[in-house]
Amino acid sequence: MTPTARNQAGADLLLTDDNCQIVRTIQVKTTDQSLKIRRGWLIGKRAEKTVSPSHFYVFVMLNGDSQPDYYIVPSKHVADKISGAASMPEFRKIVAEEYRDRWELLNR
Repeated sequence: MTPTARNQAGADLLLTDDNCQIVRTIQVKTTDQSLKIRRGWLIGKRAEKTVSPSHFYVFVMLNGDSQPDYYIVPSKHVADKISGAASMPEFRKIVAEEYRDRWELLNR
């Protein structure tokens, strides 16, 4: 696993297996609900077009002193479920719930 170049559009991490047979790009989005209950994550306008079977989002919900929650979501699902205003699109936690701790999706 390696981080991509700063300000790289679409991916924060590049993940491969030892033989480079499985390659994944990962966009990480984090929000903190320890001070205010959050509905989800702001994702940006490009999410609707950044779709690939090898591209995933890892949504992180910080919970103060408790462990964070992780949601591993395929980019196609994110693109299909974008909500909110066009200027501030978001991906809602309620939609992400089925992907909580689904790390195995990165191995497929």
